[in-house]
Amino acid sequence: TISAGTLVNSHMIFLNSAETPVTHREVVWTFANPILGVMSDTGGNWEAASTLELGAPATNYPAVMFANRGMGGIDIDGYVVSGNQITVSMGVVQPGDWIRVVTVPEPATVCLLGLGSLSLILRRRRVCAHKKG
Repeated sequence: TISAGTLVNSHMIFLNSAETPVTHREVVWTFANPILGVMSDTGGNWEAASTLELGAPATNYPAVMFANRGMGGIDIDGYVVSGNQITVSMGVVQPGDWIRVVTVPEPATVCLLGLGSLSLILRRRRVCAHKKG
């Protein structure tokens, strides 16, 4: 569980094959920062439920979520997390396997967001002060 309000980065790992089964065994994904958690279950419900909060704003997600898009449909499906790496094995057919990996944000991202928030606060104070005078 990640506390509400925690700043995170979100990454989607997705593999699909429309016609013939495809397998990827022990593919290692390395992120810049530690992994906080992985959203994945057999039906894909956890990953789908996180789209509103963690999905990319410019991405066009399907209006109707695919059933059974989570991991667990084929015997090799699984992953192991270690620090900033996740080792993933997937065996897929349509609609594929979808998992969301949540990582600690880069310090530069946190600093930029902090500076942005500070500038909005200062701007608001300046506007409020201007209205009073």
